[in-house]
Amino acid sequence: MIESLPQAYKLELMTPSDFEFLYALCKSTMECYVIAAWGEWCDEIVRSQLFDGLNANAFQGIFVNRLRVGAIAVERHDTYIQIEDLYILKKYQNQGIGTSIILNLIEESRQSSKPVRLRVLSSSPAITLYKRLGFVIVQTTPERYFMEYI
Repeated sequence: MIESLPQAYKLELMTPSDFEFLYALCKSTMECYVIAAWGEWCDEIVRSQLFDGLNANAFQGIFVNRLRVGAIAVERHDTYIQIEDLYILKKYQNQGIGTSIILNLIEESRQSSKPVRLRVLSSSPAITLYKRLGFVIVQTTPERYFMEYI
């Protein structure tokens, strides 16, 4: 059973002009987990990946009450929906925003009969959220869990 949506949010396409916000968001939310997984944070690699994502129109800003609180990148394929990235500013985490977004993607997956897939660093506490929402681990590496909601 899907929970009620705890938090209203709005998504807006991000552009290359949002790069510095996106980079700071990614670094502040992910750096410690990346270091735990790979032993270092590589600015050049992260900046390149985020820049490529912005140029491909992959990222949307997450807004709650007109405040930009995070970003998400979702790919919609013919046979599945892939959550590529989901970042919420630390001061807005654990308030139901990520849950709302994921529940809406789960509902989209039900309507389209496509599974939702994601990957999460094995060092990230977000795995607890994904498991609580019904995702199961379908593959693991030392650094990542690959999960799916069917």
